[in-house]
Amino acid sequence: MESFAEWFGLGEEAEALYATSRDVDLRMVRSLVRPWPNGWPDQVLDLNAAAVEAGVEVPPRAVNHLHPRVHAEWNRELFARIRASRDG
Repeated sequence: MESFAEWFGLGEEAEALYATSRDVDLRMVRSLVRPWPNGWPDQVLDLNAAAVEAGVEVPPRAVNHLHPRVHAEWNRELFARIRASRDG
């Protein structure tokens, strides 16, 4: 929550805004895939939370972090760090 608030320059409204926007990608996909298969997730799985749980350092974000390619590469790097922590 702290990084979300900092990233968007938010104060007390950060928690309410996060609650309404955190799963927007999943909601868009769910609107396209009907019926939603039983085994598919009903919530967003947060890589940041997984990193904290795994005890790994979150890689720094680039200035253009929201560019789809840059964001995907960041996700891949963080996922690799989480996976490596479990393999060791």
